[in-house]
Amino acid sequence: MWTSAWLFVVALVLALVPMTANAAPLPAPTLLTPTAGATVDQPLFSWDPVAEAAYYEIEVALDDQFVTVTDPRLPTDPVGVAQPRPVYGTTYVPTFSYAAKTHYWHVRAVGTDGARGEWSASETFTRRWTNLDEATGVQADEPASRVENVRLLTGGSTPALNDIAITWDPVPGAAYYQLQLTPTNSPDETITCTTPHTVVAPAYENAYVRRDALDPCDGIMSPIRAWTDATAWSEPAPDQIAIESTDGRTGDLVYVRFMDATGESQIVAPFAAEIESAGGDPRTFTIAGSAPTDPEAIAQFFVVRFPIEAHKGYSVRVRAVDATVEPDYPAIGTTPVYGMWSDERREPGEAAPGMLVFTPTDPIAGSGSLFDPVVPRNLTGIDSDVPVLSWEPADGAVAYRVVIALDRDFTNRVAEYRTRGAVFVPPETYDDNGPAGTYYWFAMPCRYDPLDPSQSEVKCRLADSAAINDLRYVGRFSKRSEPVLDLTATTFDDDQNVLLRWGDALTSARAVYPASTPGGVKNYQIQFTTGTWARSANVETDNLAYSTAVAPLYPGEYRWRVRPLDGQTKPLAWASGPDFTISEPQEPSPSPTSPTPEPSTTSPTPQPSTTSPTPQPSTTSPTPIAPGIPGTSPTPTQPAPVYQAPAADEAAAEDIAPDPPGKPRVTKVTKRKLRVHWRASEELGEPVSAYLVYRSTNGASFKRVRSTTSQTTRIKVKRGRTYWFYVVADSEAGRSGQSRTTRFRMPR
Repeated sequence: MWTSAWLFVVALVLALVPMTANAAPLPAPTLLTPTAGATVDQPLFSWDPVAEAAYYEIEVALDDQFVTVTDPRLPTDPVGVAQPRPVYGTTYVPTFSYAAKTHYWHVRAVGTDGARGEWSASETFTRRWTNLDEATGVQADEPASRVENVRLLTGGSTPALNDIAITWDPVPGAAYYQLQLTPTNSPDETITCTTPHTVVAPAYENAYVRRDALDPCDGIMSPIRAWTDATAWSEPAPDQIAIESTDGRTGDLVYVRFMDATGESQIVAPFAAEIESAGGDPRTFTIAGSAPTDPEAIAQFFVVRFPIEAHKGYSVRVRAVDATVEPDYPAIGTTPVYGMWSDERREPGEAAPGMLVFTPTDPIAGSGSLFDPVVPRNLTGIDSDVPVLSWEPADGAVAYRVVIALDRDFTNRVAEYRTRGAVFVPPETYDDNGPAGTYYWFAMPCRYDPLDPSQSEVKCRLADSAAINDLRYVGRFSKRSEPVLDLTATTFDDDQNVLLRWGDALTSARAVYPASTPGGVKNYQIQFTTGTWARSANVETDNLAYSTAVAPLYPGEYRWRVRPLDGQTKPLAWASGPDFTISEPQEPSPSPTSPTPEPSTTSPTPQPSTTSPTPQPSTTSPTPIAPGIPGTSPTPTQPAPVYQAPAADEAAAEDIAPDPPGKPRVTKVTKRKLRVHWRASEELGEPVSAYLVYRSTNGASFKRVRSTTSQTTRIKVKRGRTYWFYVVADSEAGRSGQSRTTRFRMPR
């Protein structure tokens, strides 16, 4: 029987039992960036820390109820269900590109016991791809991304048929470009093709040993027409031929010939005719002409519609394409993000830009000969992308055969093309080879077979030795990508995480080759390691920043580097960033709002509640990244770090690292020594304890060579070599970003 005394004791015991299941949830984080309603090129998410948080979860959706979650699923998510994304810190940078639309986002904290806190209030941001190489998270005030300045390489609107090259201004963030070409009088005949470059002067036959072209514009400049077998033919009236085909329209010019029943012998020579009528079921077109007497003869034809012809009008528009690491809603598979077409209005009051419109004229005769190789207009060149190759046209040539090799003897050939014009851009991206290494090339004129009245076959009969034996006919070019600039590493969350940033590849290419037409970049590869690069961790991202909070690193001192992957996923030059250190996590401190009760000497020891199940660890928490073989899942060598939010009052001015030092100046002091000196860093908090000087012999891989407390140092070097230098300021609050890089060549 329950007595009042016994009930009092039970009530006292229950009062002392830890009420884990009913404890107050962690408070909602305060969202910082993107600011409410901001328009950004790509977002950088950040929020204030929450005391007692082990990690956070973030959701991004199309609606404020978070029904339509847009983030790609994690491998650990259930099929068809995207779970909140765990973040082990207060800054998150997605590795994929958000598509153009307005997004809602919110964040919640998760305690060390696995209990989820309250969601923050949702905020919105709008993603709009712009034409500026903005850093990730910067609010975008510019109009949306649109290809600008589509034009002919030679200017004007009446290019010679053998001198057509279309170019446009590059767009930051573009992996490649789509070009649409439309005949003025035939809008339904639009051709769309894809190029990783910002110049189109296409081949019509091409073979490159390293990679295939994306979706080349190889049909628009071909002088060759392929014969097509007609489904059937008849003679509805004397001197009239009806050919069954879905091709051909009234008014089109068509070539027709007849082969014997075997298809091997020609019994009616090719002749040209205009299509008098077309239609019916099955679709048939009729022309004037004499049919063969053999009813088993095979009719063959081709319609002269494309390629580009002289004295016909054409219009062109172009758009940029961002090939993403992962697709964002509503895309699936490998769907990219598209920019605006060059003829589309970006703002309501803007005048429509219009298309590039041009009308080719007859080919330039040129001073070259059909019986000699052509003479390159530029015998040498170096660029960050494949260059525009051009030569003096040969009188009577309808095409040219272009050969590219790695050696002057042309024994190690990498590509061969046939192109209609005297200006040409390879349709693929090329491997870096320069400045010491070089690609060699020559071009030979080709003409129609004089015995073929339909002009459907092109013959290139000059022997290669005619070019190889004469230096006048051999050009060469170097392709050398540039490392990205402005690399910084900023630690946060008590130095348990780092935010890595770098500049756009387009900016670095323009800095060295301001007159060039750099190609596209698909994404960026980051490596970080505490040892050798052979045992580094790898991440690929669409953005110009990366936060380790999405997959924490083990404590230690790290090196890191980043490189772009071009529009065909070919790696470009590495750039090394300033070293950073990940600290050991702090031990969790007792919650100030939950004091530990004093043990009672009169009450029994409380037992764990049988109604409160022990929280299970989150199954969505990623394994921290440790240095390992690229492409593998490294085996952890120590316990995974546990993120612990700092108390709200821990931040102080002295915890701020100094600004980067000034760009170093380099002068020669002796035959083998250089003096490197720089402007002092601005000390925003902790004073500078040392300056670290980094040197490179290739502009990509840097090594620390000095640590000094002054603003100058002397460094021993080799004569006749080129060196690159930058400086980093160190302090108790951490290291600054790196200074700008200086290049210096030591005289012999």
